[in-house]
Amino acid sequence: MNQLYWIIFSVFLASCNLPSEAELNEPSGEQYFDLSDYFEAEIERLESLPVRYQKRILLNEQEEIATFDTLELQVEFAAFVRNDINKPSLIGRYQVDSIRNASNQLSELTYVALDEKLTTRQVKIEYDSTETVTAIHLENSSDSNFIGMNSKATYRPNYGYTISNEQKIILSKAQKMNIQVQWVQ
Repeated sequence: MNQLYWIIFSVFLASCNLPSEAELNEPSGEQYFDLSDYFEAEIERLESLPVRYQKRILLNEQEEIATFDTLELQVEFAAFVRNDINKPSLIGRYQVDSIRNASNQLSELTYVALDEKLTTRQVKIEYDSTETVTAIHLENSSDSNFIGMNSKATYRPNYGYTISNEQKIILSKAQKMNIQVQWVQ
């Protein structure tokens, strides 16, 4: 009886259409660069380093500069993570363009919104010769009858980040804000 069980089990396994190793490594569909995963890894990396942070905020011509031993990086990177386009509902809604160097290594990856209603207009990732991320650039824009907003953000793993934001509300003066955070040793 035990031998019959193993024969039936072996026949069952042989009849299964198991995927090959190459099929297992193929992406299961179109995907975009995952900002959420990237910034989770950056938080871990930065928290393991002896880094201090210099934060400069310019709000409508008024400037404030402060240096911190720690920052709540989850909060600091929220502006980047909110622009993660790697979501099933956004697949196919961005034009993807890549640039490769002479050695056929990825040097730039750009996603541009195909629908003007999408707030995240562009995501551009720059890479070095080892295909390590050297910069992430984001552009956002939204417009309605009462309010318009444009923002640009740049993250550089070995430097820090900047966020520039301009908001125009009908019948009021435009509000401009610039945030710059640098890693300092």
